[in-house]
Amino acid sequence: MTWVKVYSANGPYTRRPMEFSLSDDQREIQSLAREFAQAEIEPNAATWDREHGFPPELIGKLAELGLMGVCIPEEYGGAGADFLSYILVLEELSQADAGVGVTVAVHTSAVTLPILTFGTDEQRSRFVPPLARGESVGAFALTEPEAGSDAGSLRTAAVPAGDGWSISGTKQWITNGSFAGTVPALRANRSGDAWRKGASPRSSSTGTRCG
Repeated sequence: MTWVKVYSANGPYTRRPMEFSLSDDQREIQSLAREFAQAEIEPNAATWDREHGFPPELIGKLAELGLMGVCIPEEYGGAGADFLSYILVLEELSQADAGVGVTVAVHTSAVTLPILTFGTDEQRSRFVPPLARGESVGAFALTEPEAGSDAGSLRTAAVPAGDGWSISGTKQWITNGSFAGTVPALRANRSGDAWRKGASPRSSSTGTRCG
């Protein structure tokens, strides 16, 4: 048995067993994702793999179950579950078809959560609810022809232009790019003419397609 130390401001620590079992809510979400994966994804996974994609209608079905915004707060249109529940969902989806799991993971971890965590109030209210509800799909624009996926070598730049930003550069291998509606484009940080190490995202909303 594994024990954890619990410290108190007014006295010595106490020991109690560490709880590794899932909560009832986590098990319920896990079962929901597993049943969906077994019914809707597994029977079609081999065919989708040969066809290099899956039908867009699948996103709508995932959204109806709240699986496109599992760990996003309810106030922003999500299911309001914890992060472990989200991981359990990814595990079940990926076991049935890794491509579906990656799609949901990029949509959530690379798009929705960063905007929710680091975006302005306006950006959160504008972008997050449609993403959490699955009405818009998030894409990740990282890879470039010269830099590959090395975020420290990106050449795409964003500069202030009027009330917005002007983004220049070339991207490739944009995950979810063929059907996404919200695209954080990773760009290099610049100071004068010198490139600094690191990258920052800029979000843009498209129609139904980006590339």
